[in-house]
Amino acid sequence: GAAAAPAARAEPRVSALGREALLSLRREIALLPAKQRIDRVLERKDAMKVVRALPVQDLFSTIQEVGLEDSLELLELCSARQVQAFLDLDGWRGDRIDPASMSRWLQALFSANPDRAVGQLRGLDLELLTLLVKTSCQVYDLSQEEQAESDVGLHTITPDQRYLIVYGGITDDERSQLAIKEFLERLMGRDLLFVLRLCEAVRWELPSGLEEEAFHWRNGRIADL
Repeated sequence: GAAAAPAARAEPRVSALGREALLSLRREIALLPAKQRIDRVLERKDAMKVVRALPVQDLFSTIQEVGLEDSLELLELCSARQVQAFLDLDGWRGDRIDPASMSRWLQALFSANPDRAVGQLRGLDLELLTLLVKTSCQVYDLSQEEQAESDVGLHTITPDQRYLIVYGGITDDERSQLAIKEFLERLMGRDLLFVLRLCEAVRWELPSGLEEEAFHWRNGRIADL
């Protein structure tokens, strides 16, 4: 029961900024310290257009220099495609997902702007998104009278009363679990059918298969970069 692939989303394409204007801006900020580069971009009225026009490598290196916690205003303006690239670059160690690194990015996205974070994560590869959810929770089908194996702590029940989502899986990182909880609950208000399909995928898909597929797509994007 794999979930349906995320629908294509129209994002502000920043080609409207103009190639020459973008090149001029990149030259202008290239020699500035990382924090000043962020400030210079954020002070513009077209900040979102500029951010989404900048190459992923430029944004990623700037965020790495400043630190995630001090880059939240920049992070909330990034597109889902750019966020996917950040996770591609920093969320893997070899051919294995790095839960701690992924958790830091999730927490930062929701600290920056919870509503935008939902859209940013909704645009991730389905395999990666399913794996991130699977590492942070367990899903029980209440219609099949399934019960949690231990006392239910942090949890969500889907609006149709079909699934019980208990947070606390492979990762014991409570902040990451809270980020996933907020993501799922906010997404239920936007696209409940997708969440229900995601729950089924979390229940049945094997972590090894999800990781292998996610790594395959990740390598393709890294090669493009």
